[in-house]
This record gives sequence, structure tokens and C-alpha cells, in this order.
Amino acid sequence: MAQSRTERCPYCGQPITREQFVEITVKVEREVANKARIELTHQRQQLEAQFDSRVSLEVAKRDKRRERDFSKLQRELAAGRKALDKDRRTIAARAALFEKQQQKAEADFRRREAKLEEDARRRASELARQEKERLEIAAQREKSAHEKERLAWDRKQNSLLKKIEDLNRRAAERTPLALQDYSEESLLSELTAAFKDQGDRIERLARGRQSGDIQQSVRYRDEEVGVIVYEVKNVKTWSNSFVDQAKRYRTIHNTEHVVLVSTTLPSKVRAVTMKDGILICEPEHAILMARVLREGIVKIAKAKLSTGEREAKVAQLYLYLNSDDYRGKAEGVVDGVRKLRELQSAERDAHQRTWQKQEQQHKRIDDDIGEVKSKVEAIIESDVPRVAVHHTKRKKRTSLAEEIATP
Repeated sequence: MAQSRTERCPYCGQPITREQFVEITVKVEREVANKARIELTHQRQQLEAQFDSRVSLEVAKRDKRRERDFSKLQRELAAGRKALDKDRRTIAARAALFEKQQQKAEADFRRREAKLEEDARRRASELARQEKERLEIAAQREKSAHEKERLAWDRKQNSLLKKIEDLNRRAAERTPLALQDYSEESLLSELTAAFKDQGDRIERLARGRQSGDIQQSVRYRDEEVGVIVYEVKNVKTWSNSFVDQAKRYRTIHNTEHVVLVSTTLPSKVRAVTMKDGILICEPEHAILMARVLREGIVKIAKAKLSTGEREAKVAQLYLYLNSDDYRGKAEGVVDGVRKLRELQSAERDAHQRTWQKQEQQHKRIDDDIGEVKSKVEAIIESDVPRVAVHHTKRKKRTSLAEEIATP
């Protein structure tokens, strides 16, 4: 048998056979492979543990951040709901207060109406009694006073007739400028009368400057807190260009409040409306809207709000002015004023009829007095008939004083 090839041991350097060398090499390679596999497994486990730790940490961070964001959103939602509830309560309280004020105003109006009627009846009764006494005591003096009243009424009636003739003449001319002048002057007069005790500066703007017709500077405690610009349109046909024109006035006058008073409103609109932030109303509603708008401006100034809060309150005020609730209340007020004027007109007519009856009574009294005077004058001016006189000795006539003194 051939001698086997000898090798040296890789560990101790001793001579060994080839088979032993191969066996040792295989064993070493297997041990190295096992060691490498164990090391790789250990490293993979460490990497997986690190990865799991990092993933868990990142997930925990994200969960914590999500919880923090969710808590923040919950707080913001709660704050928003609280603010919304507060606004709702405020709106409800103001609506209730306005309703209460409206009911009080209506009750006061009914009381005043009843009082006016009662005063009118009592005054008519008193006037009738006084008139009867004056007729009995001093018919001529009452006639003079009545004549003065009648002349004053005639002068007033003549003045009104002249105004009516002038208006008819201006309407017949059909010049838009004349109609516009009358409407502007009418609104200016009404605004001046309505706010004469408020200290506001109300002035008519120069014609042709494209800056509106009338400007009202709202004052509170001797300071200007807002400006209202009025544009008057006395037209038969509505045009959306009116709104575009009014919108430019907000920039010109640096104000949010522009009121377009027009005799004709957009189609399917009655009394009051709003278009592109411009309040639009009929002439009968102009003063009431001016009062509500001015009160809102003053109250916002009193509250000393921030710019955002002030804009929000103005938006809420305009929303209310454009609501059906305000429109219904405003039409009720205008209708009440119209009926009150009708009652006053009826009262003037009743006085006129009373004056006419008084004049008839004065004429009858004057006729009777004139007839009495005529008969007295006829008696005085007629000749005295001559009668026969017998000359006899007269008895001394005693005076009335002597007769009284004699027992």
C-alpha cells in the first residue's frame, strides 16, 4: 500500500495525513461557517431589535403628536362651540330685547293713540262748551278769533296749494334734475328733523362730484364714530348701475355704510333689501333704517371692539336689516305712522267741519244782531208823534236819591 501524503496541522504544525488535513479543514470551515451564521443571526436580531425599538419610538412619538393635535383640535372645537353658543345667546338675548322693545313701543303707541283719541274727544267737548259760552257772552270777540284762525288756515292752504302747483309744474317738466332735487331736499329735511337732538352733522354734498347726495356724520360724545352716505333715486325703472355707483362711495368716503333710497326697487323686492353690501330701501323706510343703522354704529363704538369684531358686528347688523324679520317689523312701523298721519288728517278735517259749522252759527248770530240793530235804528230815527199838552201846575219832582232817603 502506497504511503499517504503528509500535511501539517494548521493548529499545531505537526505532520498529519492528507485525510486528517482534509477532515480538520472541513471541521474548521464548518466551525467558521457556524460561527459566522451565529454572528449573523445575532447581528440580525440586534438590527431587528433596534428597528423594532426605533419603529416603536417613532410610533409612540406619532401617537403622542396625534393625541396632542387631537387634544388641541378638541380644545379649539370646544372653544368654537362655546363662542358660537355665546353668540347665539347674545343674538337670542338681543332679539328678545328688541322684541320686548318692539312690544313696548307698540303698547306705548296704542296707549298714545287711545290717549290722543280720548284727548280729541275731551278737547272737542271742551271746545263745544267753551264755544257755547263764548257765543253767549262775546259772540263778536269769538267771531274775530275765528276769523283769524280761518285766515291763517286760508294762508296755510294757499301756501300748500302753491307748493302743490309748483310740484305739479316741476313734474310736468319731467326733468330728472328737478325730481332729484325734491327727493334730496325731502330726505335732508327728514334726517335733520329726526336727528336734530343727536348732534350729528347732516349736509348735502356738492352736485356733480359723484360722491353721493347726503352725508351724515354720526357723533358720540363730541367725536365722529361713523359716516352714512345716502344716494337718492327718484326713478320709474330700477338699474343695477345704481348699486355700482353707490359702491364707489364707500371708497370715496371711507365708510361701510351707504344707503340707496329709491322710489323703485329691484324686481320681486319690497320695502328693504341689500345688494352687494349696499342697503336699499323705499323713501318711507329711510328714516327708520337711518335710526337703526345709527344706533348700531354708536353701540359698536361704545363697545370698543377690534377691527375684526367690528366688521363681524356690522355684518350681523346688515344681515338683520336684510332679514324678513326686520322687513316685517319695519313695514309695521311705517304702516303705523301712515295710519297715525291719516288720523291726524281726519282730525284736521273734523276741525275744518267744526269751523264751518261755527262760521254758520256766527253768520246766523250776525244776521240776528244786524236785524235787531236795524229795528233799533229805525225806532230812533223815526219822527215822534205830536200830542196835546195841558198846562197844569206841575208837582215838584223828587229825585230818586230823595225818595230812597225819605222814610
